[in-house]
Amino acid sequence: MGGNALKNHPTRRYHTSEYLKLYPEIEATLQPIVQGRVALVPFYTAKETHGDMDIVVESDHLPHNWTEQVMEAFASRDSYNNGDTFTFEFRDLQIDLIKARSEEFDHTLNYLSFNDLGNLLGKLAHHLGFVLGHRGLLYKVMDQNNTVRVLKLTSDYLEGIRFLGYDPERFKQGFDTLQEVYDYATSSPYFYPGCYRPDQQNSQNRQRDRKRPTYQGFLEHLEQNGFFERIPGPVTTREQQLERAIQRFPGFQEAIEETHRFLERKRAAHQKFNGHTVREWTGIEGQTLGEVMMELRNSVEDFEGWVLQTPLETLRLEVERIRVKLGV
Repeated sequence: MGGNALKNHPTRRYHTSEYLKLYPEIEATLQPIVQGRVALVPFYTAKETHGDMDIVVESDHLPHNWTEQVMEAFASRDSYNNGDTFTFEFRDLQIDLIKARSEEFDHTLNYLSFNDLGNLLGKLAHHLGFVLGHRGLLYKVMDQNNTVRVLKLTSDYLEGIRFLGYDPERFKQGFDTLQEVYDYATSSPYFYPGCYRPDQQNSQNRQRDRKRPTYQGFLEHLEQNGFFERIPGPVTTREQQLERAIQRFPGFQEAIEETHRFLERKRAAHQKFNGHTVREWTGIEGQTLGEVMMELRNSVEDFEGWVLQTPLETLRLEVERIRVKLGV
């Protein structure tokens, strides 16, 4: 997305009229290859030109060589593959095909709609303690700086943004101007402008946001309208939002409790048996120690349960067996 992914063939910006005229031809060509849903990402109606065309494609039935088929079908002169996005050139326009599984298709399409709106709402979600992205509204259970599990609250985008304080009906109406997009982004009662400041982002996000004209325009919008001065602090806490999510989403509390039980079990197993234990028993260190631990972990289905139920002497004998097997 953004119109700068292709380097080997020059592309140009398309006026909206020719852009919309071209899309049906692209969709008709893509459909037999994708064998699933194909949808143009909506944009605000006053947008005059486009540096690329973002299209969400259902990934459930993509053939293994689908990118080669796309290149051949469109006689494309350049391409770039970046994870879930395949970019190719067609008639001097950059086309971005964004893969999405069937159950997440609508959410992905909505998240990508209206320029950078999904990213703007995602910043607020992060401030409130959640993740809003392509896959849904998520919650990360953390152990210090490590992610233990990522729990999905919903794949329904409208339900997700409703939880964040936004009016889903207004979103469904679409937006005519970028100003309307910005106004919508600030309309949540939980809105906190501080979470958008560059000094509140990590290095990777600062670099990414610096390249997004819509995001930079939003910062200017906040500055010009006094948002940074009017609200001195957050209007809610993450603890309050977590409790609200527990009340809103069925099964979420049970998922959190089960994850905490999993974490406690993992901690207990690690306390009983870990790499330090193997080093003391064998003298093995570094990469070799890692190989022994990996082989041991892969040798049983429920590693933590096995560790907790197995006497230390039996664990020591199993470590020795693997050491001999690996020849270390």
